[in-house]
Amino acid sequence: LTLLLALRMMEDSAFALDDPVVTLNPDWRGIPAWDGVCVRHLLAHTHGLDFALSVSALDASWSIGDLARKCASSAKRLFAPGTMYGYSMIGHTVIAHLCERILGDSFACLLRRHVIDPLGIDLRVDAEANALNSVLHG
Repeated sequence: LTLLLALRMMEDSAFALDDPVVTLNPDWRGIPAWDGVCVRHLLAHTHGLDFALSVSALDASWSIGDLARKCASSAKRLFAPGTMYGYSMIGHTVIAHLCERILGDSFACLLRRHVIDPLGIDLRVDAEANALNSVLHG
């Protein structure tokens, strides 16, 4: 669902595949690991980042923004963006956070408005969803 929302946001010109993450979230400009990472890298799992968070360290009360900020600050570069593939759902969590930040609404509301309702899907999206549920069930 995160990918579908991201595609809708690109269709609406909220951001583009080649937009640098640090342009969309200037708070991360001082974190060297994010240099050169674009939206396309997050969506394709080619961002080259390792996030030093173990599942046991996750807090079920964290919001998507909380988890994205924790990941951003702990990110370590494994390979240059776009040069290799390394599966990580955290990249999609960062995309969800960027959507929230850019559009000023919760991920659940954005999903409902831009993906679920237009498709006519009868699906309950929990407005109180936390980041851990999004990662584990997303």
